[in-house]
Amino acid sequence: MSESMEGEAIRRARMAEWDRLVTSAMMTEIDRAAQEELGIPGVVLMENAGRAAWEAVREGLDGAPGHHSEMAVVFCVGPGNNGGDALVMARWALLEGWRRITVVSSRRTLNSTAASQAAILARMGAPWLHWDEDDRACTAALEQARLIVDGLAGTGLSGPLREEPARLVDAINRSRAVVISIDVPSGSRDGYRSGEPLVRANCTVVTGYRKRSLYTGAVRDAAGEIRQVDPGFPPQLVQGLMDREATAGRPLPRLVADAPITLSTLFSGDPPPPIGPDSHKGSRGRVGVIAGGPGTVGAAILAGMGALKGGAGMVRVVLGDDGGMRPALDPSLMVVADSDSARLDVATWADVLVAGPGWTGAGAEDLCRILELADERKRPLVLDAHALRLLAEGGSGSTAAAALRKATHIPAVVLTPHPGELAALADVGAGDIASDPWGALERVAGELPAYIVLKGSVTIVRDPNGETTVFDGRCPALGTAGSGDVLAGLIGAWCARPLSAGEAIRAAVALHLNAGRGLLARRGWFTATELVSVLGEEEFRARE
Repeated sequence: MSESMEGEAIRRARMAEWDRLVTSAMMTEIDRAAQEELGIPGVVLMENAGRAAWEAVREGLDGAPGHHSEMAVVFCVGPGNNGGDALVMARWALLEGWRRITVVSSRRTLNSTAASQAAILARMGAPWLHWDEDDRACTAALEQARLIVDGLAGTGLSGPLREEPARLVDAINRSRAVVISIDVPSGSRDGYRSGEPLVRANCTVVTGYRKRSLYTGAVRDAAGEIRQVDPGFPPQLVQGLMDREATAGRPLPRLVADAPITLSTLFSGDPPPPIGPDSHKGSRGRVGVIAGGPGTVGAAILAGMGALKGGAGMVRVVLGDDGGMRPALDPSLMVVADSDSARLDVATWADVLVAGPGWTGAGAEDLCRILELADERKRPLVLDAHALRLLAEGGSGSTAAAALRKATHIPAVVLTPHPGELAALADVGAGDIASDPWGALERVAGELPAYIVLKGSVTIVRDPNGETTVFDGRCPALGTAGSGDVLAGLIGAWCARPLSAGEAIRAAVALHLNAGRGLLARRGWFTATELVSVLGEEEFRARE
């Protein structure tokens, strides 16, 4: 086996655990087990983490103008292990000839492991400043820096940063320097709330396993680009954790951060088969869309076209109210006016039903009827937009929620909320979703037997069995009116294929994200209509 092939084999062997997201408590347990059970000294893990993190930073600066050794660099260190990692990085910078280095510590006292790193740096002659003794000199150093390495605080925080570290964070954020955070932006933790002190980094270099808190609405933007380095944790440590959590019904979330996403990568080398060359419109899947209302006909059109562009052979739209716009509807769609007989007909005809986009004239009794029809006909059902609001009315005791729980013959129910809709379904505040989407998803999953797609800059897909995939999308242009309608139709089309619902949903989310990223790169801001226009290409690109 060649060296490159051997490296690829090792990488693939580690993928099963390296792309999992862990909580702070889990990471603490992995670190403890590495030291106490396997006997790896903490100073060795710190050396590995710091050196690998510095190499990642240096590689990221290769394209920057100027001679790096003359760049003013400030290493901000706290009293814990993140501070120790930053001190290892500072030592390697000195050894490589970087001359304009300053260490700013949040306070003079450090933990024992970090203190040993500090003693080495002091003997090497690195200049030190202490925020708790001379904050003005520290601020001046930060203002002159071109690069700041943030090692103030890690995942061990139990609450918001206190006053003095918070002031130091503010000084970092006011600097014009490039900011690199170690492991997490200082101030971040599980349960971080928007508005608390938080370093805003250009890049976060994760040491070890990626932390779940990085992929919440409250933190993701502050983390910037996220890179990952290996401090030498043996794979069996997290594999054992994965096994325990899966046995307990809490499988660790899997991260998908590729851009673009290939179906081979998404499905670990075993992508779903393409539609066969002998297929026809009757065999590629039939999708029924119950949607539209006064002023929101466009949502129904977009959902229907999303299904067609996702490969469905035929799409029928049961339209709530066309407002006289029938001639403007796309002729590729078969459109009928809403009535109970039309709903019955489409539920009988379709392989999959999509309900809710622009369905503003509907009430709880309408949603209950759709649930009843999907249950009787054993049709997968995608619920979006207004259907989700109807489902949330009255909380867990709502008529529609009760109807969903009774509909035990629906093969799969897919809910596609944005954060506000998930907050209503979970009966929590919007800030709770930004802080802890995992808790809200678990709460809804405990009440409603459904697949959940939480849409946002980070999209989270959760199966009824707890399997969770996190798509690190960060495509702001997808936050446009109608984009979610397109996704609902696309999910419907993929659910009409001979796949599991979980596979179909993940493929649809990936292709929707790829289409948005590609459009943004080529054209800038776009509309949902433009998104639909390129959607049909994405599956073929994702198979290349």
